Amino acid sequence: MKTEKIVLCAFGAALTFLATVIIVLPMPAMGYVNFGDSIIYLFACILNPLAAFFVGGVGSALADIYLGYTQFAIFTLIIKGIEGLLVAYLFKKISKKFRGVAFVCGAILMIAGYYVTDVILLQDFVAALPSIQGNLVQGGVCVVFALLAYQPFVRIASKYKKD
Repeated sequence: MKTEKIVLCAFGAALTFLATVIIVLPMPAMGYVNFGDSIIYLFACILNPLAAFFVGGVGSALADIYLGYTQFAIFTLIIKGIEGLLVAYLFKKISKKFRGVAFVCGAILMIAGYYVTDVILLQDFVAALPSIQGNLVQGGVCVVFALLAYQPFVRIASKYKKD
């Protein structure tokens, strides 16, 4: 892996961490709403799926640990990592006109992943249901933000990316 790619992955993970911890809106059920998914989606547009896994998984899991949500950290590493991987893969496979669908698929995966996580932690399918609402809000807001930021982000990233 080239030095530039390693730096880009580390920068993406750091930005994901910051976007997750700077604006934290605690949810009544469990967890919190943040803007980290937007950063995962944006970096997934310019990285390969494995690099996007790193950006999403590591940046988000470190944020959980930092914010005191340690019980979620391993789940977050897996969920957000797969979210980044999925978005990067789909983004490259879907025609340019419909690439936003990749972001929506990532959000759906995140919502489902955290529902399963809450079922595991709470050991109750019904008690885990309220987390879906907060994750729907987070997913929706992050998809919209990523769609709005996509063009400027790609324009800036293309000046620094050498592949």
